[in-house]
Amino acid sequence: MRKFANLFFTLYLVDAVVSFLHELSAAFLQTSATSTLRNLIAVALLLLALPLYISLGIDRRLPKTVIIPQTLFIVWMALGAWPIANTAGLFGLFAAAIQILLGLLPFILYAGTAGSNRLLPEERFLSEFFALRNTLLFFLLQIIFLPLFAAFMVVSVVAQYADQGTAGFMRLGSDGIYMEERSYSRAGKTIRLAGMIHVGEKDFYHDLTSSKVSGKTVILLEGVTDQDHLLTVPFDYGEVAKTLGLTSQSEVEFAGRMIDADDLKQLGAEEFVSQQPHLIRADSDLNRFSPETIELLNRLGTQFLNNDSLPQGLQAYDSWARENVTAETMNIFMTDILHSRNEIVIAWLDQVLPLYDSVVIPWGALHMPGIEAAILERDFKLTSAKERLSLDFSAISFLALLADLSEKPEAGLDENMLQK
Repeated sequence: MRKFANLFFTLYLVDAVVSFLHELSAAFLQTSATSTLRNLIAVALLLLALPLYISLGIDRRLPKTVIIPQTLFIVWMALGAWPIANTAGLFGLFAAAIQILLGLLPFILYAGTAGSNRLLPEERFLSEFFALRNTLLFFLLQIIFLPLFAAFMVVSVVAQYADQGTAGFMRLGSDGIYMEERSYSRAGKTIRLAGMIHVGEKDFYHDLTSSKVSGKTVILLEGVTDQDHLLTVPFDYGEVAKTLGLTSQSEVEFAGRMIDADDLKQLGAEEFVSQQPHLIRADSDLNRFSPETIELLNRLGTQFLNNDSLPQGLQAYDSWARENVTAETMNIFMTDILHSRNEIVIAWLDQVLPLYDSVVIPWGALHMPGIEAAILERDFKLTSAKERLSLDFSAISFLALLADLSEKPEAGLDENMLQK
């Protein structure tokens, strides 16, 4: 076990040094030549960490004060270092420096106690390795620790998914959900991408809609229309917002003058004397969506968003989805809901750029990676970014929410609901 622990300590320090060099090159040289090596070492280190951590409950001679901090740190980093990692641009460099200090810990503690051996000395392992009290106490603590760790792991995975799926426009913090607004410039033109969320704080929406605009400005609004009345019930998040004590995005209104494609063709400089921005509905209509998408939206609207009983609505939708929603269905749905709508707003962007000084696109955060990629392809450069707290966890009545969610669904689902 001594050799195994020393191998872990050595690999830990090697991983820390490689990570530090990687972060330095990424921050100052804009290269990532050490990525593959870094990932291989990190995987090997994690594979060593798990059995070594379990061994702490069996071999009492292992130094818990060194192994536990080192193990928790690398697992935390592997889980995305939530909630700190996304709040600082040089966090990776700082984290690698911390890991170096932790990696040096066993060398510092045992220097001089093992002669030329700077790691765990043999003398430490001459005593009996097993003690029942150590084992019972260690595994008793795991009963408390593991559920907390599992909860943390779930939150970390969700935070990473939100960050990666939105290209950083949405961030899950310890105090709430943050949305980012980014500005891009090129030859006197400015584009503002403002990440939106379906339900959020009233102040979040107010701060966005009241933000100042200058010059000739157009706002490309999000919002799917339903000219052919394909939805059987209104599809909005009003009830969800009400349950959480929040505001629905559908209630948000931007100040300005609504125009359409015909108005755009006749646009003249005199239209801007009031400095009021123009508003354009730059989204799709449901008649462009596939039947599978319409059906799924109707099921969500009927059984979930407009249901008096949230548990019963979830159960009804789940029963239908398990039999009707396939991987192909979800691909069609995502194409309609995400990709095709991105193409529409990007087409609008190309139309309005020659006519306006500033374009504002306040769309859902999941749309932002595709829209941002299109903007960067048009040689716009990121000039600034700022975050807004869109959902404050402290303002939500979680007890009331849990009471609503814990309400038991009726023994038998309403057949009429299943047929809607």
